[in-house]
Amino acid sequence: MRRKMIRKAFIISTPVAFGIALIILLFRSVPDSPADKVDYARVSLALARQCQAQKYAPELFGKASALFDSAMLCWKRENQRVIFFRDYSDVIDYARLSADKSKQAISHSRNLAKSLENTVVQKIDSLNEIIHTLNDLLRKLPLSEKQMNDISSGKLLLRESEIQYQQKAFLEAGYKAQKSESLLVPVFQEIRQKLLDYFQSLPRWKKMAASAIEKSANTRSTLIVVDKFARQLIVYQAGKKKYVFDAEFGSNWMQPKRMKGDKATPEGLYSVKTKIPPGKTKYFRALLLSYPNADDMARFDREKKQGIIPKYVSIGGLIEIHGGGGKQIDWTDGCIALENSDMLKVYNIADQGTPVVIVGSLEDLDTALLRHGVTSYPNL
Repeated sequence: MRRKMIRKAFIISTPVAFGIALIILLFRSVPDSPADKVDYARVSLALARQCQAQKYAPELFGKASALFDSAMLCWKRENQRVIFFRDYSDVIDYARLSADKSKQAISHSRNLAKSLENTVVQKIDSLNEIIHTLNDLLRKLPLSEKQMNDISSGKLLLRESEIQYQQKAFLEAGYKAQKSESLLVPVFQEIRQKLLDYFQSLPRWKKMAASAIEKSANTRSTLIVVDKFARQLIVYQAGKKKYVFDAEFGSNWMQPKRMKGDKATPEGLYSVKTKIPPGKTKYFRALLLSYPNADDMARFDREKKQGIIPKYVSIGGLIEIHGGGGKQIDWTDGCIALENSDMLKVYNIADQGTPVVIVGSLEDLDTALLRHGVTSYPNL
């Protein structure tokens, strides 16, 4: 009897024990959710995006994004399986790798952004220095239409670069600054080379003026010296400087005077050929100069033979010192314009035959630039 009861109890308890064991085993087999790992990867990716890693570290950011997408796809796939048979190991691996790539992208982006910030601000400062110099020279030097357009476009791009820099969009700011540089620097270099070439004649100019001033002193006579770069007409009497007047010239005053209509103001030794009184000139009063002189004629003939100038053009003439100036720009056809009040003084002092020396400059380039307010001259 006792044996029967034990056997019956065993038969009843065995399935119960087996069921309990099975339940415990099944519960122990439910995998842990990878939610915390995926959330960490999601936050890391968001931080990378805030650091603009898609711009500064596109390859790393792309890998981080792709790994995160893979983690999400694996998670979705595993969730479609019976809970006891789910395996989230791939999800966790993808999430971990995504977070690692995001952290690398963040570090790379921050370092590059800082480097770009320093580079861009240096370039912006350099270009602003160039623009400052160009602004000082714009009113003084004859520039081509293309050069003027390039300067205008370069300035606009630089302003856009500065705005994007303030917005911490350093890549875009750097791109705009680079575009600005590609326009401004060539113009600046062309102008600088033009000035260096122009001032190669400085020794000849100074010698020519010094000789004329010495002669004025020896003969106690009147002399007119025109310094084109300084934009001045200087009256000497007995070798002493008596008056200095502001002057304006032809729009191509830096170019050699070659022919009629080139709007260049000649350089050389001339004299007053005729005094033109009121009513005989539209410019208040005028002094007609002895252009062309013998040197001008010889150069004109030589350049015609060489094909530098067309055969059908003439050398021109009617170069005057006249009134009507004060416009603050170079506007004449090659003449030298003074304000009427200044012209009256020159007209009354000068006589027929008064020597007139026209030179590019009486000063070296640095001094001449300083006179025009060019306090910095970038050495690119």
